[in-house]
Amino acid sequence: MAGTMVSTTNAQPMCETAGKIIEAAENLLIVSGFSGMSARAVAKAAKVNIAAMRYYFGSKQGLFEAVVRQRIAPVNAERLARLAVAETERPGSVDAVLDAFLLPVFAVQSEENARLLMARVMAEPAEIAGPLLSNLFQEVIEAFVEALHECRPEHSRDAIARRLSFVVGAMSFSLLNAKPRRFKAALDDRSFYEELRAFCAGGFELAPKGP
Repeated sequence: MAGTMVSTTNAQPMCETAGKIIEAAENLLIVSGFSGMSARAVAKAAKVNIAAMRYYFGSKQGLFEAVVRQRIAPVNAERLARLAVAETERPGSVDAVLDAFLLPVFAVQSEENARLLMARVMAEPAEIAGPLLSNLFQEVIEAFVEALHECRPEHSRDAIARRLSFVVGAMSFSLLNAKPRRFKAALDDRSFYEELRAFCAGGFELAPKGP
């Protein structure tokens, strides 16, 4: 895969270089999106030459995949772990399932970049982020659709999947608009989080219409 690092016998300094590249690329991606994460800008921010970026990641897309994967994979693992607990301790609770989905993004305040990166990636055009997100999120989406369907079996799985996509949209907007003039909110404010969760949960209480 393009985003896989090349193994070398002199691994330590090379891994440090790759780490600098990923950190620089992540910061640029959060601020300026995929379009602003140019090879030249990344190399300048990481203080490496462009050849080093190409050596480790093959292409801009390969670097993008490496940045996203290293942040999102642990979040998704935490989601699945929380979901298993929710299904055991609070079966049938939409709130518990949504907590399992949302809290891993909001709960760790020290990982602000992880939250902002996830929101930014969700806003990228489908042709850029779509294949990677499908790969990263397929297991998680299937698990949460099934869990929500068990909570609200009167809805079809297709309807549940659509509404879960609306949850993702609300989450992403909230993360990217934490401090705007009209949508001011503190992400570490529990009442803000609970209001978001209640808003999302309401969508699963609506009477089903159509397939």
